[in-house]
Order: sequence, then C-alpha cells, then structure tokens
Amino acid sequence: MKDKYLKRIASIVTDKIQLEKINAIFIEHENELNKNRADNEFFNTKTKQINKIATFNIDFITRNVVWSEEIYNILERSKDSFEHNLDTFKFFIHPEDEKRVIFEMQECILNNKPLSTQYKILLPDGNVKFVFSEGIVEYENGIPIRMVGLTQDINEKKLKENQFKIFQNIISNNHEAVIFLSMERKIIYSNKAANSLFGYFGDEILGLNENKLNIHDKVFKKEIAEVISKLGGWSGELTLLKSDQKKFQAWVTISLTRNDDFIPIGYSYNVLDLSKRVYYESKLLEMQNF
Repeated sequence: MKDKYLKRIASIVTDKIQLEKINAIFIEHENELNKNRADNEFFNTKTKQINKIATFNIDFITRNVVWSEEIYNILERSKDSFEHNLDTFKFFIHPEDEKRVIFEMQECILNNKPLSTQYKILLPDGNVKFVFSEGIVEYENGIPIRMVGLTQDINEKKLKENQFKIFQNIISNNHEAVIFLSMERKIIYSNKAANSLFGYFGDEILGLNENKLNIHDKVFKKEIAEVISKLGGWSGELTLLKSDQKKFQAWVTISLTRNDDFIPIGYSYNVLDLSKRVYYESKLLEMQNF
C-alpha cells in the first residue's frame, strides 16, 4: 500500500530530498500503526485473561474448532492433550447438560438465532466448572458454515450465587426475626418471621425507618450506636412496636455489616420476642411439674 502511494507521489514530486522526507513520514506512520495494533492485541488478550474469556470458531464443514489461548485455562488442559474439533468438546460437557447444549446449538443453526447458554464442564480431576457460551452462526447461500463466539469461565460467580441462595433461604426461613437496615437506618430486608412478629404483610415494612419499630429515647439509641461503632455489635433488651402500635419486649442483637472491602453497608437485626420465650418456659415448667 505504501509503495503504491509513493509511486503516485513520485510522478508528481520530482525532488529526491522531498521524496525521502515523504517516505520517512510513511515509515513513521506505518510504525505507529503497527504499535497501535500490538497495543490493542495485548490489551484484548489481557482483558480476555482477566475476564476468563476464550473465543472460538467452529467450522461446520470440517467440524474443526479454533480456540484462543484462554480455553486451555478454562478447560484446565494443555493444548496438545485433546483433538481440536467439535466432537471432542462434547466430551467436556457434563452429562447432565450435554443433550440440552447440543439441542440449543441445533436450534441456533436451524432458526438462525444467537446461542446463549450456561452449562457445566468436566475437569481432568473429576470436578465440574460452570461456563457461559454465546455465539452466532454464519451462512453461505443458506448453508451454515461456521459459528463464532466466546466461552467464559463463570464458576466463581456461579458458586457465589449458589452460596447466596443458600444463605438467603436460611435467613428467609429462620424462625427468628431478621431485619436488615441500610446505613441510613431504612429497612431494606425482612424475613417471614420479622413480618409476622411486627405485623406487616409482604413488602409493607420495607423503606420504614428504624424509629417505626423502636420507641426508646435518643440518649439510649446514641449509647447503642456508640457501642456498635466501637465493638461492631450490640445485644440487649428493647421495647419494640408492632404495626398496630402494641409494645412488646424483645432481645435484640444488632451487628454492623461490611462488604468485602470492609466498608460498612448496613445493620442486621436479630429479634427474639421475649413474651413468647416466657410463654414457652412457663409451659415447659408446667409439663415438668405435671
């Protein structure tokens, strides 16, 4: 390309020194382009590594697959340890997901729609890993010839999601009332037991200020806040309010909650209705004396 333009310029500019200067400008520009390409390639490679993304190109005619280097980290296999074709990759898919993934790929090919699917793959040590794949099919004269796309390692994200669901179920079905407040002391979560204890339905309790549940004076609340600030939590007996303004005694444990960066994000309240505890203790005493 550069030589073609130089020939055109030489037909106009006859001065040898001027031509050399123009040629130097072309060389400088070409070097800059090459550097930018190298920088972009390096950036794209590092971005894919950080996000654990591998690209793929499936040739439907030969059934061969070309992957980017990150696929070997995802599969936890070396480049020379398996055949690079579509049939081999099927063996990496967990048996529970294999039929579904193959069906989804066939649907994409037949209906010319994008692939977007999550599934598990088998690792050499027998463990499983969650991955996400998406791709598009390319056609020539109505015949599918290839699929290009990406596969991402989402194992860490999926495990955290599953762990969160477990914790969420534990808290949601806990017999003890659990409430979570924002740093502004607004209620942003309450489990079933809390709704029942305070007499609220559905999401009625969400958004309420802590003062709607706690009738203690400002001085006492300030003392509690100071203890939480110093120790990260507080436990004690409080007089609380139900939605119908009826008072009840409760044993409350308040904990300052922080995120992974140790930044405070809110307060968790565990509330035990003391009137129920007294009731059950009296019933237990009656049974022992019977």
